[in-house]
Amino acid sequence: MNVLIALRAEARKDKNFALADAIRDQLGAINIELEDRPGGTGWKRV
Repeated sequence: MNVLIALRAEARKDKNFALADAIRDQLGAINIELEDRPGGTGWKRV
């Protein structure tokens, strides 16, 4: 999970929002929700 969060963070930093959204959407498809927080991104099962 940490690798995917890091990849998404790098994509967002590079302004590659399509990739960042794709990572979030694929995780959502398996009931994982990402939460962007001041200290970093967290996740939870929904």
